[in-house]
Amino acid sequence: MILRLSLPLNLLLFIVPQSIQGSIFKTFSNTLSPKYPPYSFVFPLSSNVFPLGYYSVSLQIGNPTKDFTFDVDTGSDLTWVQCDAPCSGCTVPTELQYKPKSNTVPCSDSICSALHWPQKPECSSMGALVVDQFSLKLLDSSSFVPRLAFGCGYDQHYPSAHPPPATVGVLGLGKGKISILAQLVSARLEMCLVIA
Repeated sequence: MILRLSLPLNLLLFIVPQSIQGSIFKTFSNTLSPKYPPYSFVFPLSSNVFPLGYYSVSLQIGNPTKDFTFDVDTGSDLTWVQCDAPCSGCTVPTELQYKPKSNTVPCSDSICSALHWPQKPECSSMGALVVDQFSLKLLDSSSFVPRLAFGCGYDQHYPSAHPPPATVGVLGLGKGKISILAQLVSARLEMCLVIA
């Protein structure tokens, strides 16, 4: 018998300002002071754990915002979406792809040097680095809207016996300088997968 799980989960990301990193290990009360509160993002996860272990999350990008579904990957640094520029080898329809504006990051920008390749030699996504608004929902129901750099992939290569996940891209939660977490100046990341 094959068991397929599809559980509603939440991903909690605690972003703690670097100025209080040392106090985390001394006492938890210091991290909860009103002066330096930790930010807690809640991302509702969808999953199809069997057979490939995919977890996906929906995030809003742009102004006006548009929902994009990402494959959550703690091993990748770069967050990227499939882009209508036009796209070759994309796995989602054009209406689900990100529409780049005049928001590309020039190669002379220091964030470009944070890119390291290849992440997965059998798969690739060629494109440009862009910057746009991400609307992040905090635990207190308020929103945090930073401008973050991410990849805009317009040439996809996915040679696999398994179909690609039904997502528009990858949410890279790795430790590299290009990751969303590093751009949020995160000193510490905690992830909890909680069955809702």
